[in-house]
Amino acid sequence: MQTDAFRQLGAQLNASSTGADLDPGITAGFAALAGALVDMKAQASARDILRRTDPDVRKLLAAMADAVGADDAQGLRGTVASNWTAALSAYQRTYSVAATDKADARQRQIVADYLTGIDRRDAQLAALASGHLPAR
Repeated sequence: MQTDAFRQLGAQLNASSTGADLDPGITAGFAALAGALVDMKAQASARDILRRTDPDVRKLLAAMADAVGADDAQGLRGTVASNWTAALSAYQRTYSVAATDKADARQRQIVADYLTGIDRRDAQLAALASGHLPAR
């Protein structure tokens, strides 16, 4: 690393036959200068790389957006919506059985579970639509 090379230069100047006897602060200054130069070079390289790859990055992001889907009927959003429809239909079937059996407490629990499922579905679809996935 260049920072280490500057430190070694300071140490060599101190140890050489010229006996430069540099203050440790000067050696640290060499290291700080080297670090700043390395950082500046890295930033310039990063900007150059981003400029050169911008069209490809844009294409990739557009493809990813297409894969997520423009609405709840397309792409990943469509798949998630379809899976939720299938999962929530189980509540409809069990509610029908509970209603036939006149099991009021069970009906209330099924409705509560169904509404919780609706909220979870809506949260997932909203997260996909906004590009932010919910925490687990």
